[in-house]
Amino acid sequence: MRWGILVFAFLLSGCDRAVTACEDEIKNGLKAPSTYERIKSSSYRFDDDENPHVSVTIEYDAKNSFGTPLRSTAFCEVPIEEGTPNTSKAIIRFQM
Repeated sequence: MRWGILVFAFLLSGCDRAVTACEDEIKNGLKAPSTYERIKSSSYRFDDDENPHVSVTIEYDAKNSFGTPLRSTAFCEVPIEEGTPNTSKAIIRFQM
């Protein structure tokens, strides 16, 4: 049982790092990154043979260039390399 908890904690920490990497990518594209506030996020790890990755969805608020706060959702993908999410390759796939 202890090993199962350790493996689950390891996988969860990888997803947490993927969420943080995606947040960094979102902030890089904002007019006012200091106004970024995460509302909610979810992440799912896909360990298939052809395209292992962590898929992340983040709902957030941030101000636009006029100072008006807007709510948006970003969909991000972080590839898994050698069993670990490669956070330097996080890609925003879609934002609305």
